[in-house]
Amino acid sequence: MNLPNTSGTQQPSHPVQHRILAYLERHGASRVATISNGLGISRDSTQYHLKKLEVFTIVRSNIPLEARQRRTPYYSLNTATH
Repeated sequence: MNLPNTSGTQQPSHPVQHRILAYLERHGASRVATISNGLGISRDSTQYHLKKLEVFTIVRSNIPLEARQRRTPYYSLNTATH
């Protein structure tokens, strides 16, 4: 798996995070429900780990955290270099 350049940031350490990254690499931008169904893990767990990956700047969403409210974002790998 080719992770984005994350020099200076934390790296994913949990196996679920690695599975999510692999899923996004294979399938592209996806919603929490799609990822959790595809990996067979709970939505709560998926959402928790996506938030961690977003903080690490490895994953990004199309809707900023403060603007989400009831809107469901798509998550994708952050391909920007740091």
